[in-house]
Amino acid sequence: MMLTLIAPLLSSCASHPAVGLFEDQDEVFHGQASPRLNVDIKLFVGSGNFLLKGDTSGMQCIGVTAITQAVIPAPDSNHCSNQRGSVTAKCDDDRTLTGTWSAESCKIGFGHGQDDMGNAFAYTFGLPEERAIRRIEKHLGISVGESNLNNTRQRR
Repeated sequence: MMLTLIAPLLSSCASHPAVGLFEDQDEVFHGQASPRLNVDIKLFVGSGNFLLKGDTSGMQCIGVTAITQAVIPAPDSNHCSNQRGSVTAKCDDDRTLTGTWSAESCKIGFGHGQDDMGNAFAYTFGLPEERAIRRIEKHLGISVGESNLNNTRQRR
């Protein structure tokens, strides 16, 4: 019983800025992918929030992330690397997203999946926007229109 009461105090919600792209939309999505981070053991635990919002359309996808594979770290290792999780989200255009993500560190990760119409999406958390977009474009085999990137840069 005492452990149950203490565990929430040891965990905090890490707020990881996320950048995402859909293969069927020519805009950049920004938001947060927030797996719960236990700061004492430096591992993601449980579930967290997921939100992406389109810079041009304003379309939002809101859902949750959850741990599917926790790796017991070796001493002196990057504790969160190789942890894996799932993401499910509902977008306000009625699409449903399902995907997976993997952590490269306690601050950086990459996720990808599909919506219920078969369109691919991918996102990163914790990377600078330019790096995130290039990585996602490479994964999806697409290129975001330069005008949308310029609009994003001007608003930031």
